[in-house]
Amino acid sequence: AVDTQWAEGQAVDRQRAEGRGAEHTAGRRSGSGYTVGRGSGSGYTAGRGSGSGYTVGRGSGSSGYTASRGSSSGYTAGRGSGSGYTAGRRSGSGYTVGRGSGSGYTAGRGSGSGYTAGRGSGSGYTVGRGSGSGYTEGRGSGSGYTAGRGAGSGYTVGRG
Repeated sequence: AVDTQWAEGQAVDRQRAEGRGAEHTAGRRSGSGYTVGRGSGSGYTAGRGSGSGYTVGRGSGSSGYTASRGSSSGYTAGRGSGSGYTAGRRSGSGYTVGRGSGSGYTAGRGSGSGYTAGRGSGSGYTVGRGSGSGYTEGRGSGSGYTAGRGAGSGYTVGRG
């Protein structure tokens, strides 16, 4: 599901890069690499280079769609009013995504927690995978569905 959302984000990138709207401004520089501004306010802004790698902002103000790619954060994107769709890749958490009002969908992949996801209003759907707890999941208002998998407890599920 995360891969599907990611592919959708790339499709939006392609559509935006095609040049919709009245304003399309691009600048290349030695620092950020490639920078583009589009529409009222910032519109579409991208920076490539050492540090952030790739950064994009779109929409009224500067939030819209924001992405950064590089050795520190990897890839971060914000979409829609507020944050919308947010993703971050890094050596610590791995892959993190937030979607919808509030957090929406949040996932972390990497050493430690492994995979963590939250979906819906509040926490919604939460999953943790890795050494320690193994697999943990919460679904629905409150806890909903909770499961723990790993050495010791094996597989535990609580529902209600």
